Amino acid sequence: MADGKIALVTGGSAGIGLAVARKLAADGTRVALVARTEKTLREAAAALPGMAEIFPLDVKDLAAVAALPQRVIEKMGALDILVNNAGVHYRGAMLDRAPLELAEMVTVNLASPIVLTRAAVPLMRPGGCIVRAARVLASRAPGGARPADHGLGGLAGAGGHGLLGRGRRESG
Repeated sequence: MADGKIALVTGGSAGIGLAVARKLAADGTRVALVARTEKTLREAAAALPGMAEIFPLDVKDLAAVAALPQRVIEKMGALDILVNNAGVHYRGAMLDRAPLELAEMVTVNLASPIVLTRAAVPLMRPGGCIVRAARVLASRAPGGARPADHGLGGLAGAGGHGLLGRGRRESG
């Protein structure tokens, strides 16, 4: 039981992110739901009465991502769990994608989790946890998202050697 904890979940208005938020809330964790669309965030939060706050934000805005953990703490009182779930994937080979689509995948799937993790860790309570949602299809995809996924895997490997040496752990 995670009773009394606060979790920040990116991509929290639908799919895996919403399922994670529902499970956390069922276990007594209050959740900060993050996604681009305020309407879908409100709908998701309504399904978690008293357990969710919404933070409309596009994770491509790295300055806003860096400020997010402090905003969550100011509104909810603490931060214990970070779930890096937001992601974008364009199917197909790299040369079939527009250059800016590739850049978007790297920003959303790699840069944003790095920025968010770095901003959150110093503010998390001891015993905190960082979860990164890996995309199985993306990890098998030819070209496309693979560089960002491998980079995020590298972040996880590096996490134990500095970022997380404060009684925090990573999963994913």
